[in-house]
Amino acid sequence: MPTSQSLPSDNSAQPPKAGDRLTVTYADRDFEVIIIDPDGLGKGQPSFGFGFRMAEKYIGIDNTTLSRRVLQIKDDKLLKNPSGETFRVLQIAGTDGNEYSVIGVVKLARRISSRKPARLQHRA
Repeated sequence: MPTSQSLPSDNSAQPPKAGDRLTVTYADRDFEVIIIDPDGLGKGQPSFGFGFRMAEKYIGIDNTTLSRRVLQIKDDKLLKNPSGETFRVLQIAGTDGNEYSVIGVVKLARRISSRKPARLQHRA
């Protein structure tokens, strides 16, 4: 997901935190994501990922299949696609009280960030 625009900052909104859920609009589609690091791609530019159930909704691969594709390499967990490309998998405590297995989408963000800027909306 491209993250070329900052989260809106007004005085009434709390700054985003790791584990917050937000909506990213890209190519006229809304995607629900989890913040991994509020400044992961630069000041006010959060790195984020899809929870496994969110990925199931958007890419159509069920949670069980995704879980079987996760590799443990030393201290890291990676999701390996059939193409061989890997994505980082993290356990994130959501600010909503839920625990999420999150697929980092930084590689995807870098690949398509120059195409069309995203619009980010922080969820309460």
